[in-house]
Amino acid sequence: MTVIVYNSLMAKIEKFIEVYKDRLPDICRGAKAAYNKLSKYYARTDDSPIYSVATAVHPAMRFKYWSDQQWGQKYEKHARKTVRDMWTSQYAAKVNQDVGQTHSEAIEESDDIELVLLGFTNKASSSDELEEFVLGPIVRETPLVYWRKNFESYPQLAKMARDFLAIPATSAPSERCFSKARSLLPYTRNRLSPEKIEEQMLLDSWYEYFSKK
Repeated sequence: MTVIVYNSLMAKIEKFIEVYKDRLPDICRGAKAAYNKLSKYYARTDDSPIYSVATAVHPAMRFKYWSDQQWGQKYEKHARKTVRDMWTSQYAAKVNQDVGQTHSEAIEESDDIELVLLGFTNKASSSDELEEFVLGPIVRETPLVYWRKNFESYPQLAKMARDFLAIPATSAPSERCFSKARSLLPYTRNRLSPEKIEEQMLLDSWYEYFSKK
């Protein structure tokens, strides 16, 4: 969704500048500065496989998203290669290791104990899970719900989806945590142990979360 948000914001700013460049030149200069700032950070999404992989494993996007949005052959080729390289090097190689596992071995060795207990198994699967998925039909469903339902059909690809979709799209929550820590630890209060600091910061976060529910 990070990519979609960037595209939406930049498109709206471009349209605003086009419509109001003569009537509101000062505001348009500010809008242009905002556009340039977004462009700077947007360009950095190419430096990490996170965004390409997260897009590819989204059931409503897959590889088709890049061609539908007409991002150009060069970028689309780079994105596809990034996803395939990650799949081949980190996940596809493990498919053969799962072949022949008994149910008890799956429970003992799998880090997906929750899924195993829910009745899913690490059954043998094709090493072409990625190709089968990206060539499949578009499904308009929440990604995490989709992968929970289809874990048995694509066990290794589901692991890759879980690993990448769990990555926060922004560092703002952790930065807010750092800011709150200063209130907990003013210059006149500096004898708290790291363990106590952690406990109090977590307690504050949990209280804020559950009070909103």
